[in-house]
Amino acid sequence: MGNTDDADKYISLIEMTLNECRIDFQKRLPELSVILEYRFAIAIIVESPFGDVLVPANSSKLLVHVEKTNGSTFLVEFTLKFDEAVLLENHSMVLLPQSISTRKAVLQYVPGKGYYLPNGKYLGNFFPMFEVENLQASFIYAKKGEWPTLDNDLKTLRLEKVDTVIADLKNKIIVSQLGNTSTILSPANETLGPRIVAYLENISKTSLPVRRLTSCPSIYAVEHYQSSEAPVMLLTINLPTGIPTFLYSTGCPRIIPSTKVTWNNQEQDYYLHSPLACLLGIRSLDIAVELENIYP
Repeated sequence: MGNTDDADKYISLIEMTLNECRIDFQKRLPELSVILEYRFAIAIIVESPFGDVLVPANSSKLLVHVEKTNGSTFLVEFTLKFDEAVLLENHSMVLLPQSISTRKAVLQYVPGKGYYLPNGKYLGNFFPMFEVENLQASFIYAKKGEWPTLDNDLKTLRLEKVDTVIADLKNKIIVSQLGNTSTILSPANETLGPRIVAYLENISKTSLPVRRLTSCPSIYAVEHYQSSEAPVMLLTINLPTGIPTFLYSTGCPRIIPSTKVTWNNQEQDYYLHSPLACLLGIRSLDIAVELENIYP
């Protein structure tokens, strides 16, 4: 483990490199057209004509097709895909037709502002991309017993940065920055050496798709965010691209009046729903997606 002064000097050099990479990536945005493939890391409940179905963890995908249109606007198509699911009514495994197991939502996205339906309806910023400052998360407000719809009021929460983690894959060094404290970790560390080696090996494989988009592919850096108040939203953003690599948020469940909703040790008479989950008919209490691949 290195001291803070050494870490601060090292992280300053890395930040300069990341800033240059970010500028290069921003120049590419006008011609950007990519598909981000995410895996649902936890089970989800999805509504269907046959009743609600349970899709096991790691067996469904979220595809995010991003294409620059004009000015600062992107066209974003969210696609939920899964195959087999468990019908909750009788706990039987069912193979749903593609028309039901694949569902899409096409929106306009303006970084720093959020998402809009084709008719201009504003849905807030529930899936931040290409931005790493002043991040916010929007939720659909609904009273218990009230059906959450896209016409409901929105509540927007501030996302606060928790820490920054930078992996220098060339020099096999990890820098962690928490508040004003920076720490260097390397495989030479007697206590954490094996874990650091394992982390670097894993990151080297899993981060390759997003690193390929940058001009500094030997560096993988992320910032971790969490919502400033309940409900909990956890977000990991890649630097310098601003592409989310992990997102945990509420789903879009049906909350009956007798359900007890408690946040911060206080019982609430409402629930805050993810606009994305509502668009895709995901009725579980929460969702978690993790970036797996990027296709040009």
